[in-house]
Amino acid sequence: MLYIFCGPDSFSRREALQKLKAELNADGVLETNTVVLRAGDATLAEVMAACDTAPFLGSIRLVIVEGLLRTQRGQARRGKKSAATEEAPTSWSTLVDYVDRKPATTVLVLVDGEVLGGDLFTGLRPRATVANFPALKDAQLRTWVLQRELSGGVKIDSRAAYLLVQLTCAQERNRGDDFNETWTLASELEKLALYVGHGGTIREEDVRELTSAAREQKGWALTDAMADGKALPAIRILRELEVQGEPLQRALATIAGRYRRLAIAREMLDGGAGEQVIGQRLGLTGFALERLVDQASRQSMAGLRASFARIVRADLDHKSGMYDEDVAMALLVYDLAAASGNRRAA
Repeated sequence: MLYIFCGPDSFSRREALQKLKAELNADGVLETNTVVLRAGDATLAEVMAACDTAPFLGSIRLVIVEGLLRTQRGQARRGKKSAATEEAPTSWSTLVDYVDRKPATTVLVLVDGEVLGGDLFTGLRPRATVANFPALKDAQLRTWVLQRELSGGVKIDSRAAYLLVQLTCAQERNRGDDFNETWTLASELEKLALYVGHGGTIREEDVRELTSAAREQKGWALTDAMADGKALPAIRILRELEVQGEPLQRALATIAGRYRRLAIAREMLDGGAGEQVIGQRLGLTGFALERLVDQASRQSMAGLRASFARIVRADLDHKSGMYDEDVAMALLVYDLAAASGNRRAA
């Protein structure tokens, strides 16, 4: 048997492969009879040898070859040999005839991204079970969300599906062929299924509540990076918040609140207070408290006053029309992170 799983939706390709593995694993020993080979690293002889090997203490041997169809198509178009294998692309055409005579106990699976023709694919296609997984657009993604089976018999209503796609997918656009929205949506759906519980229904308010919590965590990550002097990661998180639709004034309030707590912790440290007392004052415990105290210990009151002045100036820069809001925020985040980095280095 020969299967070809292709297309840019890498999450759905992976799920199809996992489902096939479950179907083939009737005797429970498929894992020990599975070989994964990658295009460019394996020769045609190695692929055929893997297929010719009899299964060990089982009835099925599974051979998975990743990236072969696009690799061979690209090499044939350029008229080049593979640097890894030193085999001419035409030699792989032998695989077409070999598939008809390979052992019946071997299942060969070719896993690839988007395949746009090529002699090898054309020759193998009539001999294979082909499943194509195209990239999904907004309406298709909503259908995908509504039709997906969730743990515990959880369902999602149509309005919640629409909102989930709108809120979670914008940040994943344009990340390339090997990353797409279905990965993000599957993860978010599992979180929501756990949230509503067995047999429940995911509704709009559930999506908003969990998305809001995720944004709060990202806001903490933003200020954490700034206080640690990590300017570039902080800018990246700020941009992600913008793409998610987070109001920049809310991000500014989050930054101001974090630096206010840093100033309180610094003042209490200077007064001889311990971590527990600081935690009681700020309502923090555990790792969050440890991080804040550590960051405050690396700041000075003079530096924190300067940071507050910079926060106020950023707000004025936007409101006075000196800078667009996104520019004013990016400059603020960079300046505060750079200042923390300089104080840490000193």
